[in-house]
Amino acid sequence: MAREFLSRHGIAYKALDIAEHRVGAEATLALVRGRRTCHVRWEGRVVTWDQAQSPVPEERLREYFVHEDGGVRVPVLVAGESVVRGFDEETYRRVLGV
Repeated sequence: MAREFLSRHGIAYKALDIAEHRVGAEATLALVRGRRTCHVRWEGRVVTWDQAQSPVPEERLREYFVHEDGGVRVPVLVAGESVVRGFDEETYRRVLGV
């Protein structure tokens, strides 16, 4: 769904096959910590944090972004100062300005 959304709106993206390019827990957390805004689709809703106002607690970062096998949970969209975990069309539209 995420790739279809990006293609439908003519947004260029780089897709990584995590089976070939494993992204471990520390690399995942470093990627997320480097972004100002985090959006996570979790249990049917989207949770949003502005890290400049209130940093995401470490245990939440791990829960939301790191899979039980130690790899990154997918899909993850990184766009400017935002990171989005899980596909939510409204959130993608807002973050990407489409």
